[in-house]
Amino acid sequence: DILKTTTRIKEWYDDNLEDISYKLLLKRMMEYDNTMCKNEPFELITKLGIVNDKIIDHSLESKNEKFNTDPSVNNLVLHYRMTDELAIRIEQCRIMLEGHFISETEPEVFKGLFVKKGFIQKVNWTKGNNELNYFIEGIKNCLSCEDRFQSAADCFLRKGKKAVRSSIASTGMPGEVKGFAKEKLDLAIECFTKYRIK
Repeated sequence: DILKTTTRIKEWYDDNLEDISYKLLLKRMMEYDNTMCKNEPFELITKLGIVNDKIIDHSLESKNEKFNTDPSVNNLVLHYRMTDELAIRIEQCRIMLEGHFISETEPEVFKGLFVKKGFIQKVNWTKGNNELNYFIEGIKNCLSCEDRFQSAADCFLRKGKKAVRSSIASTGMPGEVKGFAKEKLDLAIECFTKYRIK
């Protein structure tokens, strides 16, 4: 129910405005109800302006002085126009993947995988090449990079080691991913594929 979801989000924000960061607020929301992304809650937040000031702080185009970018890396650049809502979608995807498919990762680092000339450092993919292939294939229509598998190898480590393009590309049919892994990855993929271009 959209009204109930919106009310719940506003209550969380009101309760935690002074003592919880935007990152922790999003994480708390997702942990409480991991189906929330199906109900478009982040679009509701944007429209209502409940956390608009904090959204801007974490926009894709904002710079964080503690990170240095490496524009020479051909990363997984999205072809969407960069907006604050898209920044929220990427953060939502990170939350869905973290702890299941990627190691704990700073939001700015994860966003850097998808911003042109915004790459910061590689993210550690903790599962198999099959799951990574499934994720990359799932978002391929959202990407503008020339070789998505090479970009994936340049953006991710595989269990702490260098990822190999051929291993990601030839891992088999994506349909082999099943059960909990497929459910989680599908939700992460939807963060990109369900984004409505303004």
